[in-house]
Order: sequence, then C-alpha cells, then structure tokens
Amino acid sequence: MLAYTGDTATFCFGKALYAHFRFFNLNSGREQSQSLGVSTSCIRSWLRDSTLPKIDEFLNVLYRFNVKPIEFLTQRHLEIGSSGQTTLPFEVANQPAKRRSKTELNHERTEELLTKALSSRVYSRMSFRSFCKNDLKQSHGAVRNRFPEIAKEFSSKHLHYRDARCRVSKAGIEAEIREAAKWCREQGMPTNKRNMIHFLKKPGIFRGEWTNELVSTLQNST
Repeated sequence: MLAYTGDTATFCFGKALYAHFRFFNLNSGREQSQSLGVSTSCIRSWLRDSTLPKIDEFLNVLYRFNVKPIEFLTQRHLEIGSSGQTTLPFEVANQPAKRRSKTELNHERTEELLTKALSSRVYSRMSFRSFCKNDLKQSHGAVRNRFPEIAKEFSSKHLHYRDARCRVSKAGIEAEIREAAKWCREQGMPTNKRNMIHFLKKPGIFRGEWTNELVSTLQNST
C-alpha cells in the first residue's frame, strides 16, 4: 500500500475528485463529499489551488500503476484518516510506462479490403476513418499515407452518399412544411411557425435557415 501525506495527499484527492466530476459525472459534489467524509468547501478550495500539478499528471500516475480513476474514487479504494493521511490501493513498483503496441500494416490485405469496399454500396455509408477503425483495425492516417488514391476515392463516395441523403431528407422536410402550411390555410389560420409547429412530425426542423426562408415564401404566397 502507498500512503501520501500533506500537500501530496491534497493533490491526489483534489485532482481525483476533479477527474471524477469532469469525466465520469456520477454524483454531485455534495453527495461525493458526504460519502468521503470531507466538506464541499474544502474540496472546492483544493480544486481552485493553481499551485497543484495538472490533472494529466495525476491520471498518468494512475495509468502507470494500472488503477482506474473510478476505482480510486470509491470508498473502499480511498481512505482518509483523522491524521489527514490518504492511502492508495496499489503497490509502489518501478514499472515501465505502458505503450500501445503497433500492429504491422498488411499492405496486400489492406488494399484488397479497400478495393472490395469501394465496389460495395454498403460501405459508402461509412466514413474512411470508421472503416479503418472498425474493419481494418488500423489508424486511418497510416492507411491514407499508404493508399492515398484509394482513400481519396473512398472519402469521395462517402461525401456523395451524405449529399444524396441530405437532399432526400431536405425534400421530406420541405414537403412536410408545405403540407402543414396547406392545412393552416384550410383552417383559416395564418401560415406561421407558431401554427404550423403543432402539425409537424418533428417540430425541431425549423432550426435551419432554409426552413425559415421557406416559411417566409409560403407566407408571402398566401
């Protein structure tokens, strides 16, 4: 077990709470402070202290000892005694820093999969980054550097798919707005957004500028 005292304990505990609030957002500050037996004002003063090391340094310490921040923050992993001593649940050891192992890029296999994906409509829905991550299990940057022409063609197909999908979606929204305006005119009501929004399937479609222009056009045409 490793014990920190004094300012180091303040750093570890304060930054652990900061990581907890920022990245996990499980409990409010009051609930977390009550479960750990520390006042909320004390926690806030620790978090405002600019002299403490950065949160990245704290996370690197936990990563080196293979301890997750959420494990560090649980009551059974973090104990604060009356003497102000903080006990951490891992042994001190000169462990080497962990590094992500790189897998060798199989050029022939990668080119084969890319060529096969280009000839399929299914993969046009997937971005080049997602395809490299999910199907090739490789970095999209490494694949793009090795096969720039194929990557460019793959991205171009995906952009064409997105444009076509946006056109279809926009056409559906436009037809829905026109039908709502027609219904308002049949009921003798002004064709404004306040009246039309009650009859739309998705009221949030009025957020775009082109929808506002369409409503103005429909109002002027009546």
